[in-house]
Amino acid sequence: MFDAPKDPINEFIQSFVGWFAAVRETFPVIYANGELIENIYYYERPDVSEYSQGFFNRAWTFYLDCARYMTPEQGAITIEVFWEGKLIERKLYRVGTKILPTGERDLVAFLHVPKSGGTSLRRALEDQAGNFTLLASYEDYGFLTIADLKKLSSRALSNFDGIYGHFRFGIHQGYERKVRYISFIRNPYSHVLSYYFYAKSHLKDEKVLACRDIYEAMSTRTNVFFDNIVTRMFSGIDDDQPVDDNVFKAAINNIDNYFEFIGVTENSHASLKRAGAYLGLDLQAHQENVNTYPREFDLMDMAKFRKFAYDYLKYDLAIYECVMNKYWGAGNCSHIVARPVETGGDQALSVAEGAGSA
Repeated sequence: MFDAPKDPINEFIQSFVGWFAAVRETFPVIYANGELIENIYYYERPDVSEYSQGFFNRAWTFYLDCARYMTPEQGAITIEVFWEGKLIERKLYRVGTKILPTGERDLVAFLHVPKSGGTSLRRALEDQAGNFTLLASYEDYGFLTIADLKKLSSRALSNFDGIYGHFRFGIHQGYERKVRYISFIRNPYSHVLSYYFYAKSHLKDEKVLACRDIYEAMSTRTNVFFDNIVTRMFSGIDDDQPVDDNVFKAAINNIDNYFEFIGVTENSHASLKRAGAYLGLDLQAHQENVNTYPREFDLMDMAKFRKFAYDYLKYDLAIYECVMNKYWGAGNCSHIVARPVETGGDQALSVAEGAGSA
């Protein structure tokens, strides 16, 4: 069954929502104008479960780039649902004519490095919806997926000023518009500690929870976040690829040639102002996903941690120094350390000014 969108559809990126109930645990196959829809999100919905008592049931949702699926001759999108090879539902949606030509303006790609203040930047941009149209893309429910973002047509993208998400460098490949990147990063020692405690307390990551401490989490490379995540994202490599000198050089080359600006979490207010200056927007700070640090953090020997972590973060440390030098005039960052500081009333980790070698 469909929870139908308005007809005609006038959105470039349109969500379709529905639900099903079945006598056994099987899932439908859905097509749009004859093309298989691959990224469908299934979830439990109370009203569906109540209505379908005794049957296997799920709600579903997916997003379509309407400009890509609709041809001018069609002027419509037909959604077909097949169950075990049989057509069980068909819906026809007329599509409006609000398809704008691609403008001359650049498309801004906001590369959101997790746990680096990126959610605050996104909230600030969303506050400017009347001046700047943003399309957010994440793997969470309610967002266009990264896979779908990569497939968007030029006509669909023409309706947006920027795209935002946990995508990596290279999302622009295949787009007709010129793309410039903006990102925020963080002191790598602070970054990895923040992620470690966030993964334990909020994500409840089983692999991280199984580790005795951050030393085991990093030495076993529990996930890619413990192995130069910024270098990975800025170079565009896949998770299964190792980070080496060539990957680092690619990341630096991308910074030099494609990034308009890179802010730093340790100076978030100035970073927002400078990012806004590039965009012609007055961005106001939001605080999101702020960690509170447990007793385990208080008991850590930071000198020992920095010495241990260096080999796992050396490329990210070099990226951080490059960014500080290129955008902030900070020069040599050999004094990078991790320590608690107070920023806006929330505990964070930062660069300790005037400290000795890490």
